[in-house]
Amino acid sequence: MAAVAAGAPVLGGNLPRSRLRAAMDDAAWDRHLPAPALQRQYDALRQGHCGLLPEAQLVPMARMQIARDASLARTVQQALHPGQSVLLLAGNGHVLRRLGVPTHWPASLVSKVVMMQTLQTQSARTEIDDEADMVITTPALPPRDACAVLRRSRSGMAAPPALSSASPAATIAPRP
Repeated sequence: MAAVAAGAPVLGGNLPRSRLRAAMDDAAWDRHLPAPALQRQYDALRQGHCGLLPEAQLVPMARMQIARDASLARTVQQALHPGQSVLLLAGNGHVLRRLGVPTHWPASLVSKVVMMQTLQTQSARTEIDDEADMVITTPALPPRDACAVLRRSRSGMAAPPALSSASPAATIAPRP
């Protein structure tokens, strides 16, 4: 809201809901990432859904994720103006250089990736170190079993609304 109050343009870049089904069915997205990155996308989806996602849903979900990254990349590119920076705020998987939005940009687009990560996820930094220019560590959040919440919601029980500590926010600041 600070950007809006300052008069800075704020754009939505996510793939519209009306196009999600088409993205899930579009096999062309399977060829966007190299095989190791696509496998990493599948692994992230498995982990992010606590191993509860049916295997048959992995490929369609990965396609949707890649299509969302493409949509975010188009929005950023359309917002670029000489001498100005564009700031993209997105979840950590979307900003990774070899997995997310940057894979859809031309090589000439210069960007910086800054990720925010809680202290309890610090051990997961190995892969992130070469995917981000800087990692900002924030205080640890209270312990919470996100998988237990997901298991309860899948079994039909109401799950309390909560923020996930496993997916910290991330930012990318591309410059023309």
